Amino acid sequence: MNLTELLTWHSNKNTNTDNLKSSLTGALLGLPLLFLLSACQAAPVKLPDGALSKMQSIRVVAVEMPPLEVLPDLLTSRMPVYRHYDNMVLPIYPELALYRNPGGILIAGQIGQGDSVKQVSLPQNTDKTQRLHSTSAYANVWLPTSDLAIQAVSQLNTSFIKARTVSYCLGLPLQSRHADLLAWRTAVEQWYGQNTTALDYRQLEREPVDAVVEIGIGHYRIFEGQVKLQVLIKVIDPHTRQVIARTGRESVSTDTSTQVLLRNEGAKFKALVLEKGAHLLAQAFHDVGLI
Repeated sequence: MNLTELLTWHSNKNTNTDNLKSSLTGALLGLPLLFLLSACQAAPVKLPDGALSKMQSIRVVAVEMPPLEVLPDLLTSRMPVYRHYDNMVLPIYPELALYRNPGGILIAGQIGQGDSVKQVSLPQNTDKTQRLHSTSAYANVWLPTSDLAIQAVSQLNTSFIKARTVSYCLGLPLQSRHADLLAWRTAVEQWYGQNTTALDYRQLEREPVDAVVEIGIGHYRIFEGQVKLQVLIKVIDPHTRQVIARTGRESVSTDTSTQVLLRNEGAKFKALVLEKGAHLLAQAFHDVGLI
């Protein structure tokens, strides 16, 4: 029996079982991470009374986001042979890696031998100290937080608050940037829960800055076409380095399939993230008393 016949036989025998196993496995793997992020998140904090009236100039900083989680994994849709690799004695085992889809969306998932997607290498640190990276370090990767930072500036300017973005991205407290989603989520929690920052934002600007708004992403996943997005914000006093406000808002969208979301270089997914993200930003700004 040749390889094609073998794959056909396995397909007829195992398709229903594999589909069920894939869905159940994806759901079970996603739940612990979801509960971890929800259970450990720091409490929201509103701006102190009178703080807004003192904010004449604000800088908005994009925070490094975790890779997108997609369940069920996309490998079997790109390379159907991997639907049956666990039942075959063939040297075609997949590996877990960071990769980008044709539209530059950073994804943590499985890749196979001869896969069409490209692995991504992100900036590595010698320790978990947070650093500012030039956005050029992410030139081949879509940074939704960078686009949301632009949205934030527009909303703040509309509310008569002078704001602008910076050409840096705040790295998460990660030493190694690999496909370990739990490590990414832990890093998001550490950043969001910090009550002070080690960064001296005053040294980045020649003009006086009254506040810095950091914009990050928490939940960031597609499960059977459902998109879960969480936007997190922190407001920092650059003089004391204290966090004076923070909150998060999230949404779930269920209007289409994973394949439709990610086709055409992920155009529909990107548009959905930016549309929902803009609404979440406005809600978060209102919650902390910034607009």
